[in-house]
Amino acid sequence: MMQGFLKSEFFLMHREKIVKGGIIAVIVLAALIVFLFRTGGNEEIELTEEQAVLTAGQEEEAERPEESAAIVVVDVSGAVVSPSVVRLDDGARVEDAITAAGGLADDADVSSINRAAVLHDGEKIYIPSEGEDTSVLQQTAAAQSSMDTAADSSKGGLVNINTATAEELQTLKGVGPATADKIIEYRTMYGAFESIEDIKSVSGIGDKTFDGFKDQITV
Repeated sequence: MMQGFLKSEFFLMHREKIVKGGIIAVIVLAALIVFLFRTGGNEEIELTEEQAVLTAGQEEEAERPEESAAIVVVDVSGAVVSPSVVRLDDGARVEDAITAAGGLADDADVSSINRAAVLHDGEKIYIPSEGEDTSVLQQTAAAQSSMDTAADSSKGGLVNINTATAEELQTLKGVGPATADKIIEYRTMYGAFESIEDIKSVSGIGDKTFDGFKDQITV
């Protein structure tokens, strides 16, 4: 049949057009195949590159060392469930230290405790019991203040008003035994001083007295 068609009058008259049409159809089909092949190949390459980027990111994240957050270490004792040395994030408050020590005991008396005070590294937090003589707090503060004089000397020999003993506080201009005791009592009741200006909250220390020793102190 095909041979008959090729010899027919119709084929002979339109042979050139038929041949050109066939060639065009073959070209179009070939172009379509090439297009589909290239499109499929590109998608595969792009997917592979994306996977490579994700994998590299995951490896980098795994190799990156964790940043160590600043911490404060404080000793919590007295009327708490579990008196202990606790480690907290820098900027934590007395209330956080109490919670870390198991919370308050049933007989705890926090009327003289400033639970909103910011903690300082090495600080001791003592929670009295109901009816307890709070003079014990002053003894605790005096014991704490005997810490590391080396830390103070590294700050140029300044007196740390949060850790200084009564004797050390009396080296400040205008500070006698009574005022030194008031400073220790104040920081025991309300927590550590957050700035040197806070010492003016102590009874008997006004602007004039403060100006006399402000260059001698630190926190």
